[in-house]
Amino acid sequence: MQDTAVAVEQRKQRQGTFSALRSANFRLYFFGQLVSQSGTWMQNIAQGYLVFSLTGSEAALGVVALMAGLPVLLMSPLAGVVVESASRKRLLVGTNVVQMMLALVLTLLTVSGTVQVWHVIALAFVLGMTTAIDAPSRQTFMVEMVGRDDLPSALALNSIMNSSTRVLGPMAAGLVLVQFGMVWCFAINGLSFLVVIVCLLVMGVPYALPLPKTRPNQMKQLREGFAYVRSNAPVLRLLMLASIAGFFLLPILQMLPAIAEVTIHSSREGYALLSAAQGAGSVVAGLVVAWLAARYSRPVIISRALVLGGVVMAVIGYQSNVLVTVACAALSGLFMVSVLVNLNTGIQLSLPNNFRGRVISLYMLTVFGLSPFGALALGTLAEAIGTPYALSVYGLCAVALTGLVMRRFRSVASA
Repeated sequence: MQDTAVAVEQRKQRQGTFSALRSANFRLYFFGQLVSQSGTWMQNIAQGYLVFSLTGSEAALGVVALMAGLPVLLMSPLAGVVVESASRKRLLVGTNVVQMMLALVLTLLTVSGTVQVWHVIALAFVLGMTTAIDAPSRQTFMVEMVGRDDLPSALALNSIMNSSTRVLGPMAAGLVLVQFGMVWCFAINGLSFLVVIVCLLVMGVPYALPLPKTRPNQMKQLREGFAYVRSNAPVLRLLMLASIAGFFLLPILQMLPAIAEVTIHSSREGYALLSAAQGAGSVVAGLVVAWLAARYSRPVIISRALVLGGVVMAVIGYQSNVLVTVACAALSGLFMVSVLVNLNTGIQLSLPNNFRGRVISLYMLTVFGLSPFGALALGTLAEAIGTPYALSVYGLCAVALTGLVMRRFRSVASA
């Protein structure tokens, strides 16, 4: 009995926050994504500035976000079936090649001086089509790289990596925007995909999930996936909380140019500063996620972070002091990532492998499929009643709906 207890304790120590880094494949993945995601954030910053400078419209920012997310909303259920039926590594290589080409097209349009808003919208739509396949493939690929035991570590490190790029990317974007212009942000993003593609090609897949031997009935698989979620109350609760985060909390990212203009009167340097602050808060969230999970249940962490994130969203638009606004942005990033990491980890650890792709796709739908619609509605509302009031409405809605969901599922065991 004592030997068993010692073995369990040693296993826990081996499965710490950084245990996934023992895997050479995960280290390759981590490095490739660090470079590529930093480039993506550079493009996001420059693209937001481009759209706002062309139109001066908060609603236009929402339209671009909507067109990027619409394919995710429409394709996610079917994408889950595709992810379970094909090699995740090959899918990721393919989506990254297409995303690289889209970034280079935007570079050429910008450097030629012919770029228009409809170009950005069209490219965002195609990018959304690749994201619908890329996102669930990436999440499923995690367990194939490191195995189920190190999956929590891989997800936490992936969050830290994503959060770090939200600091590095906006900082680099701010420097490049001011010194060289937005076209270089697009070009650097396009070239950054080469790193992740090479890393994917050379890495192995030691824990590859089995592929079906026969072609599956896709409609039957879709029905089975929805039935599984309906019958699993802990997963259903997490997906409902994810819907609140996706529609009400994440759209603040698209509103940062307008927030920067309203609060600190700078749509370029201020945008980069607020984005970097959000990224810094996100890094902190990634570092403390394991500590929090050891002390509180994930639904408690998620619900409290959602409420606090909603409160920050409700007050940030009324700030005029730069330091206070930056602090609010950092807190927004901290609470947002606390929500997303714990949602992702809670869902992943509760799934059997035969439903992993389908349920993760539904998670991507609730978060990244609903977010663009939330961004469009928020942008439209901001033009009608003003950015500060619109942010307050959204923040308070997030608080109220989180309370309703937790009350509805208060008898459900912690997931």
